[in-house]
Amino acid sequence: MKTTNVILLLALAVIASIVLTHYFIGPGAVPSNVVIKPDIKLHVTGSPKELIIKTLGRANCRASNSLAGCITVSKGDTALISYEIQTSPGWYFSQFKICKGNKANKDADDLDCKLTFRQRADFEATDGTTGGVKLYPDENGVIYLTQFSDELARFYLDDSNVIDEDYFYRIEACNAGVCLLTDPPIINGGRH
Repeated sequence: MKTTNVILLLALAVIASIVLTHYFIGPGAVPSNVVIKPDIKLHVTGSPKELIIKTLGRANCRASNSLAGCITVSKGDTALISYEIQTSPGWYFSQFKICKGNKANKDADDLDCKLTFRQRADFEATDGTTGGVKLYPDENGVIYLTQFSDELARFYLDDSNVIDEDYFYRIEACNAGVCLLTDPPIINGGRH
C-alpha cells in the first residue's frame, strides 16, 4: 500500500510539473537561461556606398525582411551582441535605433519608434571597456553611440529579453559627413 502511494505521489508531481511548465512557459518551451553572444560584422562597400551586414541571421529567425544580422533570443535567454565595422577605415557607429515590429519601413527617413520604459529597459549599450559607461535607448528608441567615441568601430548591446516582442534595429555608420543605415531584426522570446 505504501509503495502505491509513493508511486501515485511521484506521478502526480510529474504531471503537475508538466502542466505548470506548459501554463507558465508554453508548450515545448523550456527556458535555458543561456547568454547567447552573436558577433555581427558590418562592412561599407560599393558605389554608391552601402552598409552591409556580413553575418548571416540565426536559422530560427521569423522576420519578414532579410535574415542578415537577424538575432533570435529564445524564451528565458539573454544576449550580449557585439557589433563591429570591419575593413572600412574611417567609418564609425553614430547611432543605434530600436523599433517594435519585425520589419523596417525603408521609405521612412525618420522612423517613429516610441518605446515604453519597459521595452527600453531591455537594452543597454557599452563600448566594452571595463567599468565603461552604459547607454540606454531614449523614448524614441535611439542610443547615441557617439557618446562613447566619434571613432567607435565596435560596441556591445545587452538584450535582457524580459519582454516577448519583435524588434528591428537601425544601425547608422558615418564617415566625413556621409551616414549609411541598415536595419536587421531582433526576435525576443521574453523571460517568462
